[in-house]
Amino acid sequence: MFILCYNENKEIDTHSNCVAEDMMLIGKLAHDFNCMNPELIYFKPLADGIRHFKETEEGRGNMCEAFEKLAEKVADERAEQVTKQVTNRVTKQVTNKYLEAIMKSGKISLEEAFDMLEITGKDRAMYAIYFAK
Repeated sequence: MFILCYNENKEIDTHSNCVAEDMMLIGKLAHDFNCMNPELIYFKPLADGIRHFKETEEGRGNMCEAFEKLAEKVADERAEQVTKQVTNRVTKQVTNKYLEAIMKSGKISLEEAFDMLEITGKDRAMYAIYFAK
């Protein structure tokens, strides 16, 4: 097999197996990470290190527990993100309603309404664009 490679002078060079060997090693490592049987793992230090987790009930239990904790953590983080998004959306909807009611009364300006509702920064600019329509 011939593969196009660059040599140390950044010139194109043709070598036999220059990249193929590296790709084989990466392929073997990917195989090892997915392999359920430590006897079939190519890299023996890896096989020896994970044998306990793949072959014993205690090891499998430890891995299940670790993945359950990870899943709970990810679920909690996602729930927190969704809660923040929903809270922000609801807050903006309520603020829109308040601003609409205040503006319909015609008694105070939009700027005064912003001050009254303590709307600042980017939110103030967003609502100003919305109410300019």
